[in-house]
Amino acid sequence: MKIKYFDVTRKSREKEAQIEAEFFTDLDAMLAISDCVVLATPASPDGKKLINKERLSKMKKGSRFVNIARGVLVDEEAVADAVEDGTLVGVGMDVHEFEPKVNERLKGLKQVTLTAHNAGGTLET
Repeated sequence: MKIKYFDVTRKSREKEAQIEAEFFTDLDAMLAISDCVVLATPASPDGKKLINKERLSKMKKGSRFVNIARGVLVDEEAVADAVEDGTLVGVGMDVHEFEPKVNERLKGLKQVTLTAHNAGGTLET
């Protein structure tokens, strides 16, 4: 697997070299070439959706999307549209836009796996 990443803060060149990661300054450019995108970021203070219809339209046809960040960062109706039009062939979400309510369209799509966010439910915590 080749690792491509976008972040507000770039990791050190040494860390990138250890795992052969490539940093992108443009999220849309990274989305356009990625086979699988994992969203792992804090929620935006302004409540803005990071993954929306426009961003999903820039993703590679046949790609996968996983949200382990915050449900409010993703427009779930746009994700359902992207699954139905073949842009996304697989989706995994353990956080949901309107928690605890789960999107009905996503529940009905076989390409989508939905789970409950339970990172705080480990023995260590």
